[in-house]
Amino acid sequence: MENYTITFSPFIANNTAQITTTAMVALFDGEVLWDEPVVIAVRADMVITDVEQAVKQAVSGFDARVNAILLARSFQGTTPNIK
Repeated sequence: MENYTITFSPFIANNTAQITTTAMVALFDGEVLWDEPVVIAVRADMVITDVEQAVKQAVSGFDARVNAILLARSFQGTTPNIK
């Protein structure tokens, strides 16, 4: 179950055939967990749907990272019981 959103800044192109956007990951309550640049290499045959697919692939691991952050928070305040 997704409990977060990803928003992106507009693309910025550079002189090395790349475009960059910043992905911001936030919980539904508005808390920003992190933001990071997403850099996509552009090929001559690409169209916008190819670029969007590349962005989707670049952020595909975000779901696992959000879940790990929330899981880690659930352990906060507990004391290890090691014998």
